[in-house]
Amino acid sequence: MQIQGPLKFSVAAAEGADAGYELFLDFTEGFRHMTLEMQGAEFRNYLNYLGELLVSADLDERNRQGMLMVQQIAEQLLPHVENGELALNETINIHIRADSPQVSLVDLLRQVQQ
Repeated sequence: MQIQGPLKFSVAAAEGADAGYELFLDFTEGFRHMTLEMQGAEFRNYLNYLGELLVSADLDERNRQGMLMVQQIAEQLLPHVENGELALNETINIHIRADSPQVSLVDLLRQVQQ
């Protein structure tokens, strides 16, 4: 499932046998060039869009878990986006342990890239 929004996600296997994955988040160029007020509004719209997808989309449980993780990350970033506290041109790196139930985000991203 393609998730349109101000964030681009990519994933890579972390070093080590059971190290899990590294999730990389980048803000789109268009989003970075918006005013702070527009960024806040756009990011709130993105969260609403994710909520709508979660209730309306025909998702299997693993994809639903992956989308919930995207939503959770976006919710945590929202106040920092609204306050202009993030360097939007830098990549955010999140390590996901192999035993994490949210590793399903990796499956979701693989489907998007195919």
